[in-house]
Amino acid sequence: MILSKKISILKLRTTYLLMVLFFICFVISPLQAQIQGKVFFDYDANGLQSTSVPLENGVAGVKVRLFVANVTTPFLTQTDSKGEYSFSALQAPAGKNVRIEFYDLPSTFSNGLVGPNSNTEVQFIKAPAFGINLGIFNDDEYCIGGNEIKIATACYVQGDPLKAGDAADSDALVIFNYNESGLAQNGDLEHLAYAREIGSTWIGTYQRSAGLLLVGAMTRRHVGLGPLGTGGFYTIDLKTKKVTPLVDVKKLGIDTGPDPHLDPVSQLNLLPAKKTQWSRDSLSFHAAGKVGIGGAQLSTTQDTLSLVNLYDKKFYRFPVPKPMAPIVNVSQVAVQKFDIPHPNCSNNDYTPWALKSYRGKHYIGVVCTAEQSQKLEDLKAAVYEFDPATHQFRNLLVIPLTYSRGPIDNTPGCNTINRWLPWTNQFPKQCNVPDPVSAFLVQPQAILSDLEFDDDGSLFLGFMDRLGLQTGQDQPGIATNDTLHYYGFMSGDLLRAQYNADGSYTLENNAQSGDLLGCGANSNAGPGGGEFFCEDYWVSGNGAIGHAEITNGGLVKIAGIPEILTSAMDPVHGAYLSTGFISFDAKTGKRKNSFAIYSVSPGTLGKSGGVGDLAGICDAAPLEIGNLVWLDVNQNGIQDPDDTLMDGVVITLHDLENSGIEVGRDTTSSGGQYYFNDKNIKQGLQRNHSYEIRLDLKQTILVEELTITTKNQVSGVGSGLRDSDAELSSNANWAFIKIQTGDNSQTNHTVDFGLKLAQKPCSELCAPVRARVIRK
Repeated sequence: MILSKKISILKLRTTYLLMVLFFICFVISPLQAQIQGKVFFDYDANGLQSTSVPLENGVAGVKVRLFVANVTTPFLTQTDSKGEYSFSALQAPAGKNVRIEFYDLPSTFSNGLVGPNSNTEVQFIKAPAFGINLGIFNDDEYCIGGNEIKIATACYVQGDPLKAGDAADSDALVIFNYNESGLAQNGDLEHLAYAREIGSTWIGTYQRSAGLLLVGAMTRRHVGLGPLGTGGFYTIDLKTKKVTPLVDVKKLGIDTGPDPHLDPVSQLNLLPAKKTQWSRDSLSFHAAGKVGIGGAQLSTTQDTLSLVNLYDKKFYRFPVPKPMAPIVNVSQVAVQKFDIPHPNCSNNDYTPWALKSYRGKHYIGVVCTAEQSQKLEDLKAAVYEFDPATHQFRNLLVIPLTYSRGPIDNTPGCNTINRWLPWTNQFPKQCNVPDPVSAFLVQPQAILSDLEFDDDGSLFLGFMDRLGLQTGQDQPGIATNDTLHYYGFMSGDLLRAQYNADGSYTLENNAQSGDLLGCGANSNAGPGGGEFFCEDYWVSGNGAIGHAEITNGGLVKIAGIPEILTSAMDPVHGAYLSTGFISFDAKTGKRKNSFAIYSVSPGTLGKSGGVGDLAGICDAAPLEIGNLVWLDVNQNGIQDPDDTLMDGVVITLHDLENSGIEVGRDTTSSGGQYYFNDKNIKQGLQRNHSYEIRLDLKQTILVEELTITTKNQVSGVGSGLRDSDAELSSNANWAFIKIQTGDNSQTNHTVDFGLKLAQKPCSELCAPVRARVIRK
């Protein structure tokens, strides 16, 4: 009897739990999520959120408004850390027509092209509804993956490229496929520029809209500069391979210092014409990292050039043509100059270099060199954010450079050098003593040379080794009586700093970076005793690790691809005296791919930093304009949720800069939507161009006499999202909207036609028009 009662009680409890679960799943959940959607980064602008490559994460902090029926006060929310948002059934009752608006997108971003899983920043739906999504993109981070992605880099050849010799005709700039691997073979590298055209450069930036690559002069030992000297910038047309001098910034009043390859008295270049010939080039040894240009970037709008001047340690900005063309009237160029801060470096010994333009702001990397104090504890690095709107710097991160590192070379005598060292102008001693044939030079001196951002906003920090700029391959020392053949080793580093919700950054610690754990914990190499990116070593032909810390400080990160590409010496195991690139998994720190552009190549720089920075080459982002034709039922000039969306209406696009000829047409569908973009305009939608969009009010699809509703009836934030923009032609036969397109990715989905009945109240004659409405 007791057992029977217990079983009955158990059944009752089970039934009760099932009822509770039913209530939670089928009653509470719809109440909490009657309308649901997501905002995501649409890096390839295909209107689909990809969960592979490109990996397109949700966007946090985007604001969302919900208007129900004709109620003018909206419900408000914003996307969470996954980019998701929702409205409950209390806010959006089932069966009600509602309007969703997205606003306050991240800086530089626009809503993406309309696609299968993404619509515009204004969407009309009927509750309940799910998958009400918005993809967003910008020009800087837009990229279609696969073999379409190219990487451009500078490569260096010893000697004076401006003399008649083999140095002049050597490659100084090449481009290759992103996924190249192994040792470069014939056809893997595409020539872009000869050394005689640009000399030694640290690659700059890419003006996508014009297909022009920009490179700036870099000063280093044994490698001569181009025709414009230490302040030279050059452009390269990637289609025609034409090289054009852009400007010598010295003519703009930016002193980048003297060419250290020139004799101070005679002003003759002391470098030889032959790339394998010896050159002591002693002045360049001292000038490395102190003369010329460091990082250079174009602004988001690609019409302002920013640069770090190593000579005076200042940050400069000035306008450039778009497309870039030689700057002739140098006296009329407005140059801005800013002092670059530093983290209280001892004796004011600091050097800036890295520069990254990202989402409307600039980021600059600085190191404290400890050159005078020669104290390890004075070695530091820092990252500063510069806001072009306020001209203010903000410190993001300070990094002590006192952590242990792996030995750059495991040769006895060299394998004890496992830390960053203070900068020095003393020529280092050979570490592989005794070896009368090949003298190895190891003296790691940090330069924070490059910065990139992960897709979650975290920072990648690329460090170059100054010794690589001070040495070469098979070259003499700076003393006239030094007869050894020296081989310099460039020993850089790659670190990760996690972006935090409050806008701060936290440096990796023992391979831990935020929620990510790299592969080099407890390795006694890296901040906190381990490193996030662990497989930064070279395995020799006999299977032993010959070098550690082989990265060289040039970085590139393609948005949506979860890896970071860095320059490196000996990147391919077994390939000796080489330079190229390694890609690391951005989530695990493991090596994914390696590519060497040369191996055992006389006249190159061998292991001493044979390539410069990297530039990712992706197509310019697309552009789209258009959006909505609707019947303004209550004639208030506002797109109310209960208004009628009109399908089947023909819209035409006219070029106002070419006599107003028709260049495209579209027919409204999917709820009154129309669009013009690069796909349905024969010559493509021109950027920064004047167009007129027309709607013929006499077309047969419009069975009633219609005219335009009152325009611009909404004011305040987001007013353009829900009003009408149309004007009426003088003969009242068509409605039109004049529009000036923006630049790449600057979509405009607010070009809206509001119509109304010309004579009688809508309640009497709207039925035939309403019949052609499609509402989701």
